[in-house]
Amino acid sequence: MPSLSALNHVSLLRPVTASILTPKAGIEKESASSGKELAGLGRVLANEGFISRAAPAVVEGKRARAAELADALEALKGQLADFS
Repeated sequence: MPSLSALNHVSLLRPVTASILTPKAGIEKESASSGKELAGLGRVLANEGFISRAAPAVVEGKRARAAELADALEALKGQLADFS
């Protein structure tokens, strides 16, 4: 019969998440999230009403964020290709 202290140690273990087991799943999740954010920024930046009313610094900030996301998505695609 196992000792009580051994049972206590077993109960402290946590299940391992899928993203730890499969880095590909984490990359896919990050890619989907970045793609969704980029699509939203694209809609905002395509809105002429927003562009005409927003402060130039805000518009430039959104454009810069969109460029960052586009670069990140390219890098993530490259990482996903490494799993193939």
